[in-house]
Amino acid sequence: MKFFSAKSFYRAPSDEKAPKEDGAFVNAQAGLFGVSDGVSAGYSPSNPPLIYPGGLTGGQVATKEFCSAGMSVSAPVDVEEFALNANSRIRRAHNVQGKDPTRGQDVGGASFAVCHFGPAKITFVIAGDCFALVKYNDSISFLTGFDQAAFKDEQEANATIAECFKQTEGDKGRAWDIYFPIFSARKIRCANKNIGKGGYPLLNGDPALKECWMVKKINCLSRPQFILLGSDGLLTSAAMNPARKEGTALNVWSLYASGGLPTVLQWRDETEDSLSHITGWPEASAVEIKLL
Repeated sequence: MKFFSAKSFYRAPSDEKAPKEDGAFVNAQAGLFGVSDGVSAGYSPSNPPLIYPGGLTGGQVATKEFCSAGMSVSAPVDVEEFALNANSRIRRAHNVQGKDPTRGQDVGGASFAVCHFGPAKITFVIAGDCFALVKYNDSISFLTGFDQAAFKDEQEANATIAECFKQTEGDKGRAWDIYFPIFSARKIRCANKNIGKGGYPLLNGDPALKECWMVKKINCLSRPQFILLGSDGLLTSAAMNPARKEGTALNVWSLYASGGLPTVLQWRDETEDSLSHITGWPEASAVEIKLL
């Protein structure tokens, strides 16, 4: 199997003030590719965010370390060891700021999807609501680090945010002040904990990550033709429902085949109706890999 092409993609959020916490890397030499979607510790106007060296948010630190680690490795590489190394780098960054996710503290982290091409297999490691779409000759698969319980919890969180906006008659600052303690408590409860009960894996420095992420190995003899790694900003929130992954795989591939990522994003922007706290569109990152 040979690469035909591999390229990264990024779309900035429509809100110019929103921190840019997505990222992607292409390390063709090592056969390693990844995307990440950073998420900072909870903050609001009355509870300012923790700022790291260089003026970075916690989510930006997680994405920076993930992408930097991805570009610095060389073949041969164990993809799980790579992810653990990136996780350790993130933990050190938190420790310097007096934060530690193993002590029940809310810290910045990232969802991610990474794949590695070995001699006989392709290995995926996925955490949180990033995803991988794999197209074979006669089938399509959709992989994500969210299970059904985590998806349900995310939908309930979106509904709670919407209620906060309703209570404040659309005042964004006051709404986030109300939601701040809820968001922080949810992250502490869910990040790398309670998998199957609403929890989800998060690249935030907690060693428990390795017990929570999703690993999938594909034999190269199955001859995949195309792989799309992406952050959830590429899709509608409903499309991330694990119960609909077969439909999502078919729909996203159909859109991509007809017009690439611009067509996927057009569909996303025209049909999303569950994110009342986001005006316009969120940021999105991807890696597109075409194979021979």
